[in-house]
Amino acid sequence: MTPLFYVRYVDIALVIDNVYIDEILIKFNSYHIRLQFTMEIGGDLLNFLDICLIKKEETFIFDWYHKFTFSGRFFNYNTSHSVKKFARLLI
Repeated sequence: MTPLFYVRYVDIALVIDNVYIDEILIKFNSYHIRLQFTMEIGGDLLNFLDICLIKKEETFIFDWYHKFTFSGRFFNYNTSHSVKKFARLLI
């Protein structure tokens, strides 16, 4: 059982044959009792981090994805706040 596509960061995106879906989830959830995964079956569309993966025929198309709560605001890199103060704001 080799995935056709596998990416991980905070979330995991995985493309596998439908036969192995339950087996993969059980395997991931068996690593640690406090680390439990959930699954979304994307079909031809999967939103992963800031990317929308679209399966079209035998290829993948990558597009931007934003949650409905996305405000479009970003912190300016040249802000006068120190990196430590900025890091505390994010926690």
